[in-house]
Amino acid sequence: MRRSIRSSCANELRSQCRQFKESGKLACLLELSSVQVSASCKDELREYQEQAARFGQLDVQLQSHCRKEISACSQQLSAAHKGPGDISSSKVASASSDNIMQCLLSKRKDMSPRSGCRDYLFQRQVNAGENIKLDAALHDACEDDLQEFCGSADDVANPGISHDCLRDHIDDLSDECRLFELERMKLESTDIRLNARLNAKCGTIVEQSCQSLSPKDRVHCLEQLREDPEFPRDCLEALTKVEIRSAADNQLELFLHEECAADVKKLCKKEENVDEAKEQFGQRSNEVLSCLVRKVAAINDVACKSRVQQQMAERAADIRMDPAAIEACLEDMKALCPGIDPSHGHMHMCLRQQFESLSESCKNSEFQEVRIEMRAEFMVNPTIKVGSPCL
Repeated sequence: MRRSIRSSCANELRSQCRQFKESGKLACLLELSSVQVSASCKDELREYQEQAARFGQLDVQLQSHCRKEISACSQQLSAAHKGPGDISSSKVASASSDNIMQCLLSKRKDMSPRSGCRDYLFQRQVNAGENIKLDAALHDACEDDLQEFCGSADDVANPGISHDCLRDHIDDLSDECRLFELERMKLESTDIRLNARLNAKCGTIVEQSCQSLSPKDRVHCLEQLREDPEFPRDCLEALTKVEIRSAADNQLELFLHEECAADVKKLCKKEENVDEAKEQFGQRSNEVLSCLVRKVAAINDVACKSRVQQQMAERAADIRMDPAAIEACLEDMKALCPGIDPSHGHMHMCLRQQFESLSESCKNSEFQEVRIEMRAEFMVNPTIKVGSPCL
C-alpha cells in the first residue's frame, strides 16, 4: 500500500479496516471509498484507481476477485499470440493488460450471477461512467477532444460530465474518440446504472416505480412515466437527452434488435443494411426506425408495434426525436421559429402555421409527419384537420 494512502486514510484503516490482514486493507478502503471515507482519503484512492485503470496489474481488487478469470484470459491471449519465435507468454501477459480487461468484460455476461469477478467488473464499468479517466483506452482516444470541447468538465465534482460533454459534440469528435464513445453509449443502453448522469437524476423515481424491471427495461419504464405532471424535471431533462441521442443511432435502441428483430428482417432489410454500413465507418444512422414508423400497420410483433407507436408519439411531441426531420427543417426552424420550444409539439405547430414559407424538404417532412400522426390517431395538435395547409 502506498504511504500516501496509508497516511491519508489512517483513520479509516483503524476504524473500518482493522480486522483485515495487510493484503486486504487496500481492498477494504476501496470498498468504502464511495461514501464512508474522508475527502483526502477519497482523493488518494481515486488517484490509485485511475492508475489501476491504466495499468491493470496494479488493481488489487481485480487480482483478488478475478484471479481464475485472469488466468484463463492470459492463457487465451498467449495461445492467440504464440508462434515460432514469438515472445514468451509472460511477456504477452504483462504487455496486454488492456487486452486482458477486454477479455474479462467480454466474458462477464457468461459468468455466474454469484461471481465476485462479475460484480466487480460491473462496478468498474459503473465507475468508468462516472470518471472517464477510469477507462484508460477511451480517455487516451479522446484526450485531445476533451481539451478542445470539454476543458472545464470535472468528473470528480460532477460525475459523468465528461461523457455527457463528448456526446454533445459527437459529430465533431475525432474518428477514434467517436467510436469509443459510441461503444460506451451502446454499453449504457443495456443498463441504466451504467449511465452516470441518467442514474443520478432518475435514481429515485426508478427505485419507486421501475425497480422490479430488468435494468435494460428501466429507461422504457421512465419513458412511459414522463408525461406524469409529478415527473421530476431534472430526470426529464436527462432522459430527453438520452432519447434524442438514441433516436439517431440504430445501435442504441435495443428494442430494434430484440422485440422488433423479426419485423426488421421482414419489413426493413434494406434500411438495416444502410444502418450497418454506416456503423462500420463510425457513422450514426437509424433508417430502420423510420422504416418501421412508416410501416407500423404491418408490424406483427405486439411488443414491437407498441414500442414503435411510442416512438411515433415522441416524434410528434418533440421534433428532436426525429433526426431526418431536424435535417430537413433545420434552416426553417432557425429562420421561422427562433426560440420556439421544440418539445410538446410546439416546433411542429410553428412550422405548420407557416407551411407555405417552408423549404421543399421541410414541407415534405411535415406533410409525412402529419400523415403518420393521423394514421396513428394521435395528432400533435387537434386543430390540424384535413384541408389544413399541410394536407
